[in-house]
Amino acid sequence: MPVEITVKGLLFDMDGTLVDSTPAVEKALGDWCQRQGMEPSEFFQHSHGQSPSASPSPPPSTVSIPCVS
Repeated sequence: MPVEITVKGLLFDMDGTLVDSTPAVEKALGDWCQRQGMEPSEFFQHSHGQSPSASPSPPPSTVSIPCVS
């Protein structure tokens, strides 16, 4: 059932300053990886939450991510 809310403004926390959404994001992405037949740990090595300086090795020039419709 849709809910209608009237507001004067919206605040988007896209970098985790107000709320750390890392556990929820990792759970959702891990579930998606498994549905796609991918190993979540392999996916996370080159994605979410990784800065270039924190990576143990340079990212590959291409990453193949299978997509199933």
